[in-house]
Amino acid sequence: MHLANQSMYIALALLLWSFRIAQRPDAPIDVHAFSDVVIPHAAPFEIDAIPRMEVVKLREMMERYID
Repeated sequence: MHLANQSMYIALALLLWSFRIAQRPDAPIDVHAFSDVVIPHAAPFEIDAIPRMEVVKLREMMERYID
């Protein structure tokens, strides 16, 4: 369980480091849109994941750390 938690932490940190997550200008995020069920969750929304560097270099770096 600890290994899985650490692996998820590393994978998420790598994604946040390698991409800039931005709101799409044509589809603004409604921060008050939640489903009305027993366990509420946010309504689906769209984002832009913009690479912080060249995709080829980013892919090489991610493959090196994930394997």
